[in-house]
Amino acid sequence: MPDHEIGGHRVFSWAGRLSRLASYLPVALNVGVIRDPSVRRCRLIYTWGRIPLWPRRPRYVIELDNPYVLTLYHNIAAHRRMRPVLRSLLLSRRCAGIVCISKACRSTLESELGGDVADRASVVYPYIARGPQATPGVSQGPLKLICVGTQFWLKGGRELCAAVGRLADRGVDVHLTIVSRAPSEVREHHQHHPIEFVDHVDRSVVTERLLPAADVFVLPSVQESFGLAALEALAAGLPILATDLYALPELVQDGTTGILLADPLGLWRPDGTAEPSLWTKRDIDAVARDRPFPTLRTELERTIEELATDRVRVRSMGIAAQAHFETHFAPEQRAADFSDALLAMLDSGVDR
Repeated sequence: MPDHEIGGHRVFSWAGRLSRLASYLPVALNVGVIRDPSVRRCRLIYTWGRIPLWPRRPRYVIELDNPYVLTLYHNIAAHRRMRPVLRSLLLSRRCAGIVCISKACRSTLESELGGDVADRASVVYPYIARGPQATPGVSQGPLKLICVGTQFWLKGGRELCAAVGRLADRGVDVHLTIVSRAPSEVREHHQHHPIEFVDHVDRSVVTERLLPAADVFVLPSVQESFGLAALEALAAGLPILATDLYALPELVQDGTTGILLADPLGLWRPDGTAEPSLWTKRDIDAVARDRPFPTLRTELERTIEELATDRVRVRSMGIAAQAHFETHFAPEQRAADFSDALLAMLDSGVDR
């Protein structure tokens, strides 16, 4: 489920529970069993993050948002122990190729599993359809900010609300719509500030109504593998204010299509690999909740105030954001990249 399709229920399954249990084991591998017999007639299976155990005959393509999904994300110890196994599986003839959804993912793949594994990977960005376009910086009144993400603490929601609250107290004309599961204490603290908290909303509401009405998309995350919500904002022609971590710099050209702020937590090292001292913690959301980020709040406050007083800059970054989307992330470009990658993988070997 995309991170902005907010719902009131969580669905638990035995498969999910077993996966969570496996993530605690010293040796773990993200594998799946394909039960449909018709798959035997396929030349190629496309999987996300999981290595298919069955059937043996068809080759498979595996898609990754980062290589740690192969050992159930935060099980760094298992990832290190399983490197020889992972290399063997990804270099085997059964694996026709790898699709990385960002350059950052491919770089991490090379750092963790070697250049020969990375050579089998193609970068194909996720598919995002065009939607209604925003006109940032054009309308009068408050600078309209929007933030979307279910994980309030990990998305920097506390710091963003605090920054907007302080700006409003100083008379800066801003308004924030935050689509997230914000805790009640945060809502109560900011009840007199120009912040609209949205809980339950479908993806179409975000892309067709909320994004087109905004001036700036804000994603001050402390953890991110890609940032699909930021890509949707880019598709709407919104400038993006985000943190400089993992794949977000591929979406946000600092100073041109948006502004990047320093990574406040450091889950990712500069080379794109995981920081073990943080990734071994099971509940990163709790880490973000218990550790305030005053520097991030200060930088958000300063940057938002600058944008509120320079609507021409907001408009120019919005125009650049739309052009950046059309050049690198448009559906036609994605379809061409995806088709080229799959055809190359099909041609890379003959089925047995």
